[in-house]
Amino acid sequence: MLPYFSSSKLRIFQRASRGFTIIELLAAITLVSIIMFVVVTFVDVSRQSINHSQSRLDSASLATRVFERIHLDLANMVRRDDVAN
Repeated sequence: MLPYFSSSKLRIFQRASRGFTIIELLAAITLVSIIMFVVVTFVDVSRQSINHSQSRLDSASLATRVFERIHLDLANMVRRDDVAN
């Protein structure tokens, strides 16, 4: 037996060196699960926001092209003198 350790301190050291308890493992798994849930939620909200923004940009681009086409059609319209304004 080691001269610097009493028997009770040696038992505590031996018990602590065996590994993690089931409670410690469950606490770690729970903590990691909560962190993963928060990260996945954040990523999903970000993805939805990006998709919504992309959809709005696509709609604005389509509207711009439609208005440009209407502008060209009106600019190239044939004016007839026999039709009243």
